Amino acid sequence: MGSVDSVAFYMHELNRETGMYEEILTVLGICYLGKLTVSLTWSAIQGFRAHVLSRIVPTPSIADTYGRWAVITGCTAGVGRAYTVELARRGVNVVLISRNVDKLSDLAKEVEMDFSVETKIIQADFTEGRPLYQRIAKELEMLDIGVLVNNVGVLHGTPLYLTEMGENDIWDMINVNVGAMTMMTRIVLPSMLRRQRGIIVNLSSISSLQPLPLMGVYGATKAYIDYLSQALSEECRGTGVQVQSLVPGYLNTDMLHLSSQSNPYLVPSPEMFSRHAICTLGIVDRTSGYWLHGLIMPLWSMWPTWLSVRIGHWWNRNIRHSIISRERRNTSQITKTR
Repeated sequence: MGSVDSVAFYMHELNRETGMYEEILTVLGICYLGKLTVSLTWSAIQGFRAHVLSRIVPTPSIADTYGRWAVITGCTAGVGRAYTVELARRGVNVVLISRNVDKLSDLAKEVEMDFSVETKIIQADFTEGRPLYQRIAKELEMLDIGVLVNNVGVLHGTPLYLTEMGENDIWDMINVNVGAMTMMTRIVLPSMLRRQRGIIVNLSSISSLQPLPLMGVYGATKAYIDYLSQALSEECRGTGVQVQSLVPGYLNTDMLHLSSQSNPYLVPSPEMFSRHAICTLGIVDRTSGYWLHGLIMPLWSMWPTWLSVRIGHWWNRNIRHSIISRERRNTSQITKTR
């Protein structure tokens, strides 16, 4: 009987411990589902405000709300150019900052003729780093700047391992993606705070949501932009100044490979993206800027980091292989032609 009692006692204790672990797992599961529900609900509310409500409810003039002038960096191509045109279309004077004087002049003439706005051009190569900003600050000091679009960015064309990147390429990416956004904000923000109005728009990327092998430096710079934007948004709360982080997915720009044949709704043009994104000004502090990317962003953020890293590595290896193969074929064809 003693051995039977021992077995019964052991089974009783085992069942008790098993039940305790089951209760712990149940509580953890409920907490996780609660977090998931809150996160998805909040994302849905923000998405509705950004992509539905903003297009239904009439919004006041950007110039009247924020100021007469907008500053756009990296404005001669891609999203920067499209944003410039959209702001000018809404009657905002534009300060155009980029490194190519001829392209700056052409864009200035275009928006002046099409929309009857004032323009100012500043030639600047943000890879120069710190010495550049004193001159830019002097050029801007007398203007009523209501909008700053920190768009300028650098992305190497082929996915590369860190050891394959040149030292100059790394510093260019840091100086442009990190330095330009930070210092341009530092230049413009004090006057916005004094006037108690203004909005700063910072271009991040979906690549900032998880570490991205073969684009690690680029993704890290975009994560910096997103994090600093969220911090500044909170710092400026109640001052009349807003800071918005734009976190788009893939866009059909010259910076990205393999997008030219993509679905135009999933991979929108800079013009389509900018028309959507500009409607979110003053509505949300952090957004994908484009409704379909807004559906992808919260789902991507909820994936385990290790899985996202593995998928990102696989994806970029395939892109890398495709680009290198195409370049070799082109080189071979050129050699045969000669």
